[in-house]
Amino acid sequence: MLDKKVANLINEQVNKELYSAYLYLDFSIFYEAQGLDGFANWYMIQAQEERDHAMLFLKYLQNNGESVTLDAVAKPDKKLNVLMDPIKVRI
Repeated sequence: MLDKKVANLINEQVNKELYSAYLYLDFSIFYEAQGLDGFANWYMIQAQEERDHAMLFLKYLQNNGESVTLDAVAKPDKKLNVLMDPIKVRI
């Protein structure tokens, strides 16, 4: 059995990893819509990595006899903007 404080912190980390996956997924969707497939793919890979982290922490809790508490994952609160080509932009 893990120390309860440690188990609680790991449960919180699971949520943080899932939020990060959501954030990267949001970036991927944004770049896909811009036709920037390379960026979209890179962020999709990062999203998968964050989900993998969450699953590793979750499995660690289970393997140590701790309960897993899944909290709601917040919607990404970042607003993405299209980058402008400074050569084409006239002030």
